[in-house]
Amino acid sequence: MFPTMRLLGLALLAGALSAQAPSEPSNQALFDGRMLPLLKKNCAACHVAANSSGGLSVSSLDSLLAGGKHGAALVPGDSRQSLLMRHIRGEQSPKMPMGGSLAADVITELAASIDAMKPLPRSVKKRDPHLDWLLRKPQSPAIPMVRDAAWARNPIDAFILARLEAKGLKPAPPASRRALLRRVYFDLIGLPPTPDEVQTFESDSAADAYAKVIDTLLTDSRYGERWARHWLDLARFAESDGFAIDGERPTAWRYRDYVIRSLNQDKPYDTFIKEQIAGDELPGNPSDRVLALGFLRMGTWEADANFKTQLRQDVLNELT
Repeated sequence: MFPTMRLLGLALLAGALSAQAPSEPSNQALFDGRMLPLLKKNCAACHVAANSSGGLSVSSLDSLLAGGKHGAALVPGDSRQSLLMRHIRGEQSPKMPMGGSLAADVITELAASIDAMKPLPRSVKKRDPHLDWLLRKPQSPAIPMVRDAAWARNPIDAFILARLEAKGLKPAPPASRRALLRRVYFDLIGLPPTPDEVQTFESDSAADAYAKVIDTLLTDSRYGERWARHWLDLARFAESDGFAIDGERPTAWRYRDYVIRSLNQDKPYDTFIKEQIAGDELPGNPSDRVLALGFLRMGTWEADANFKTQLRQDVLNELT
């Protein structure tokens, strides 16, 4: 019986000791007992709920964790990374409290209280699906399988047909050759085909008849004139300043023609963008590149503005 009684006695002793051992204070208890009195005395004049300078209140642990306009003021377990301490120590501007400083023992106590806290579990930041798409290298998706494979003449058709079949729908019947020709003419040059062009296309039985029409229209100068309008609308191209005076811009057409030429020359898109933002800094023939900078002058301009400072800011916003 003795070994059993010995073990029982040891177990009872261990239980008594563990019951008497003080448990570690919670983050809330550390804040309430050690930090809150110091913060009320030294910081509450400017940082309470009713008068939260910078959006920061020191009246509760939650308010410090939420922080103000600069983010969370407290990082439990790490006083060095806590904005509260960085501002109090003067490691980050402005030094707090404004126009003075805390006693060394107060700073030490605040830092020790934060370091004694248990770190919060890391929260998984919610991913922004749009940002993921924006920053991910494009990859070709798998071409979907469709039931009516004969209808799909190219991969794009397969994607369209897959969505139709998923909803129990069937594709519309093929357009007539006349309707097809008119659609592509309006899309690419903004004008209808002539009667002769319609007749020529309808009588052309070659397999590449439609492709030849596309190639012809892409080399037509009217293609640039038609599609430049989309870019010029985004750039808010205008031949006058806008507002009440609406002064004329007699040379704005040079920028318009630059956009048209760029499309008709099939200029690489990255070159097109660089020329409009920094054409004067790029090497080579500067003629078109200087005209491209007209992009930066397409914003409205209030010639009789009363507040020149505000006008300057408005212009900078337009440039951006």
